Amino acid sequence: MTDKNFSLGTIDDDSELRECLRSTPMDGSISIAFETEPSFFDAIGVQGKRQQVIVCRDQGQLAGFGTVAF
Repeated sequence: MTDKNFSLGTIDDDSELRECLRSTPMDGSISIAFETEPSFFDAIGVQGKRQQVIVCRDQGQLAGFGTVAF
């Protein structure tokens, strides 16, 4: 069984979040890569007035994340 942990993302997660997006392109007839350089948290500011990032870690490693904006 794996040890998954969910928490609110902070600026300390910024480089891992940017690396995750940079290294996970969406392939198909059109390929898209979301990059949020130089700051993930500054880039998501366009999503709404307030944003929260939910980070999932599996044994300390970033396993996934999601954002909520309102």
